[in-house]
Amino acid sequence: VMTVMIMLFYHKQQKGRIYIAVIHYTGDETGDNVIRSLGKMKYFVKSKTVRKGKTEMAVEVYCKNNDTFFLDKIRDIEGVEDATLIQYNGEYHG
Repeated sequence: VMTVMIMLFYHKQQKGRIYIAVIHYTGDETGDNVIRSLGKMKYFVKSKTVRKGKTEMAVEVYCKNNDTFFLDKIRDIEGVEDATLIQYNGEYHG
């Protein structure tokens, strides 16, 4: 029974990777455009820090095919200063 359960969980696990995207931008409308650019991807806003008109947003993004095309779309949005993508495996040491 245990072997069958392990095999089921192994084959049921999700394919793909989870990334943390850290985006620096200015303006409220830019933040809305960043969220819109993610489209139908599965994402969660993890944090948002505002300092003197500049905003840093950290977004957890699930990519099924390990395709990071969305980062180029975000980088091309007017008002976005930079975007960093970090692979996230659930562990954080810091």
